[in-house]
Amino acid sequence: MDTIFEKMMNKDNITIQRSTHQDFHNIKQLMLIGLKNDPKAFSVNYEDYINNSDEWWNSYITPYIFSIKDKMFIAFDNNKPVGMIGVLYDYKSRRKHIATIVWFYTTEEYRGNGIGRMLLDKAIEDAQTQGMIKITLFVNSSQEKAQLIYEKYGFSANGRLEKELKVGDEYLDTLIMEKFIN
Repeated sequence: MDTIFEKMMNKDNITIQRSTHQDFHNIKQLMLIGLKNDPKAFSVNYEDYINNSDEWWNSYITPYIFSIKDKMFIAFDNNKPVGMIGVLYDYKSRRKHIATIVWFYTTEEYRGNGIGRMLLDKAIEDAQTQGMIKITLFVNSSQEKAQLIYEKYGFSANGRLEKELKVGDEYLDTLIMEKFIN
């Protein structure tokens, strides 16, 4: 009999792919699922995004799909999207050496199975390929597991924005983390 883990995921079926125009709905769906299921994980609110038109979503997602540098990588279990990570590259001449990780999310049923590591590896590899020397990210203070993952990857917290977000009646700090890669 298969264990629950074996039913949920076979790592041979997991692929990480750069998003294309065909992934519009996959990205939108993963973003909405992430915002709804992890309301403290992001700097934006599910209610702020759920009622946006497809035109708004198209303008929001397009840079991840059509940009020469900015990317969204999606983890698929066969054809099912189960995670994502975005990498944004600064275009200003004084900051061209910096990449920023955004929208890092794995669906709840796939957590703890290495998909997050696969996505983070892909994002770091892409930043290295682009010649970046530093990757930055922001993580909410309540996301202790995420902070531990980032620290295992060599990210360090180098700043704290106090009471940066308000989720319900709770104020959350945001940590600024960075990793030098080249």
